[in-house]
Amino acid sequence: MARWADSVADDGGVLLSNGRWLDRNVFAFGLTSFLSDFCHEMATAVLPRFMQAICASAAALGFMEGTADAVSSFVKLGAGFHSDRIGHRKGWSVMGYALTACAFALFAFAFAWPLILVARMVGRSGRGIRGPLLDAMLADSVEPRDRGKAFGFHRAGDTVGPSPARWNRTGHL
Repeated sequence: MARWADSVADDGGVLLSNGRWLDRNVFAFGLTSFLSDFCHEMATAVLPRFMQAICASAAALGFMEGTADAVSSFVKLGAGFHSDRIGHRKGWSVMGYALTACAFALFAFAFAWPLILVARMVGRSGRGIRGPLLDAMLADSVEPRDRGKAFGFHRAGDTVGPSPARWNRTGHL
């Protein structure tokens, strides 16, 4: 039977005492990535048709996505720097997930594409906040020799997460 890690680090990460790389942190990060990408794919799958319904152009959709990605990249720079300075990563990561969830909820109130732009920027800001922080917490959760396995498991959640969403969109689930 697998033993879980015995002690908690100052920043909320778990210090390993059992030598196993698939601890509860790594599993939780992988599961969270899977569920987050599943929900993200479900919400963004309808975005082009929604934009069409509110008479927004394809150029507006491209502008929104480009702007949102740029915001995410800049936020990642600041979030990583800030996290390394203060060391409190878990709370900021949770805030990043909350921002993303609230941003998707804003879609319900959108009557024109600028509000969707704001929602996408807020959502991508949340993703930009949590990304580098999750990577740092994941690296702190395992021994250096096991980081490749842990990051591979986490990225598998990112990769596999959208697949059931795509199947659900096509009516298979």
